[in-house]
Order: sequence, then structure tokens, then C-alpha cells
Amino acid sequence: MKNFVLLLTIIVGVFFVHNNLLIKISRLEREIYVEKRYVEEAEKKLAMIKLEYDKKADLKSFETEMHEKYKMEITNNINYFSTEMED
Repeated sequence: MKNFVLLLTIIVGVFFVHNNLLIKISRLEREIYVEKRYVEEAEKKLAMIKLEYDKKADLKSFETEMHEKYKMEITNNINYFSTEMED
């Protein structure tokens, strides 16, 4: 009878410890899920801000500055390679 009570106490103790650990794990997983959603939203906002910044960048002033300082010009037709027949 003494062994049975000891075994029953151990089983109930393990059950409560296991249940407690499952509750803690569930809370941590819920927090991780919320943080992942927050990070995803922040990444989307960052991408939108980068896109807006690229749209607002004043490329024309950059073009004129490079032309004035370094005599660079922008071209639309680029020859990546040429053959002897074209010469």
C-alpha cells in the first residue's frame, strides 16, 4: 500500500510539472508569434519607406552635379560588346 501511494504521488507530481511546462511553452510560443508579426509589419513599413525615398531622390540634381564636376554624361545606348563586322 505504501508503494502504491508513493507511485501515485510521483505520477501526479510528474503530471503537474508536465502541465506547468506545457503552459509556459504555450505562452512563449504565443509571444514569439506576436513578435514575428511585429517584425513582418516593420519590414513592410521599411520597404515602403525605402521605396518612397527612392522615388523622392533628386536624380536630376545628381546628374547635373556629376556633369559639372567630373564631366560625366548619361547615355541611353550602351554597347556591351562589338564585333568586327560592325566596324
